[in-house]
Amino acid sequence: MDMPLQLFKCHVENLRSVKRAVASLEHPLKNAVSRQHQNEEDALTKLYALLVAAKLECRLQKLLYQPDGFDESLRAQVLAEDAQLDRWLRAIAVAFQFQYNVRALSEETLKFTAWSQYRELTKLVQEDLRPIIELRNKLAHGQWEYSLNSTGTGVAQDQMRDLKTLNFTRIRLQSALADYICDDIHELVVARDARARNFDQHYNRILETRRNLEVQSHERWSEMMRRKYRRVKRG
Repeated sequence: MDMPLQLFKCHVENLRSVKRAVASLEHPLKNAVSRQHQNEEDALTKLYALLVAAKLECRLQKLLYQPDGFDESLRAQVLAEDAQLDRWLRAIAVAFQFQYNVRALSEETLKFTAWSQYRELTKLVQEDLRPIIELRNKLAHGQWEYSLNSTGTGVAQDQMRDLKTLNFTRIRLQSALADYICDDIHELVVARDARARNFDQHYNRILETRRNLEVQSHERWSEMMRRKYRRVKRG
């Protein structure tokens, strides 16, 4: 078996295992919300965020090694980036460069529609996936109340804001958004003449999920869960 295919199978199994771990937390987390157990909800939410961030990394690795997707040279460009966020951004850039056979990305080289899609995908990664990607290391290092800068000499204000706004509703949508973005990237690198097959379908799901991130309220969902719990408890 060639090494890329072997690694692909490893990433598939890793992703499956992490997905099972993510799913296993959802029921106790929903219970904590329903019962208004705030400390339990807070702890489980941070564990959930940590696992979803791990899932995002596994998902990107699976994408890079899919046999019908990135070839060795394209994959190497993405893996040359050290930070996970930069790998996501590079994967999008490389995919568009491949699909449209251009070296530089601009409105002139991609034309309006493709350029708009490229900018939207990079914006989604920077704005909606960045918080969960960057919080992974903070949470893994026990920074559950205060996120510190890379030298540990002060508070990291951006990550502190992200930490304080963590909630189940948003993390779940971020996880789905990452899957759809990966699906779109894959469509771009399968073949230059195959892009139109499913790209627009995935892209529309991305836009729908992005709208949900803007309008869905964790507070309203939590209150609904609490009312449901109280009704069941009263019999």
